[in-house]
Amino acid sequence: MWGGKKGACLADGDLFDAFAIAGDDGNEFLQDFAVRFDVNLDGFLWYFHYNANEPPGAETSWPYTPDGRRLSRIPLTPRLLAEAANRRVWPVEYPEHVVKGAWKAKIPLIAMGLFVVIAVFLLLMA
Repeated sequence: MWGGKKGACLADGDLFDAFAIAGDDGNEFLQDFAVRFDVNLDGFLWYFHYNANEPPGAETSWPYTPDGRRLSRIPLTPRLLAEAANRRVWPVEYPEHVVKGAWKAKIPLIAMGLFVVIAVFLLLMA
């Protein structure tokens, strides 16, 4: 098995969690789904459902209530995808929210910036 979980195909089970789908794989899956079943995904908000960024552990965005409480992810289930396919439009109505970036996702950029500053400093000192 390639990272999936046993019992993944339940009607209300999160497919992306069960089959370890994230990042570009998730984006490609949903685009293919939309084309295959002629579903309008204009109202789809990925950050409510899965991590669309790479690597899979780099959570860069998360929805919060306007007063600052973190909202839970909404699972992408077979039942939800079937409803979308039948209606030909994304059926989820999302709560009022703001999107905040995750500070952990910025660590690689900070480390790279620090490396560049140190490298330039060492070159100037030589």
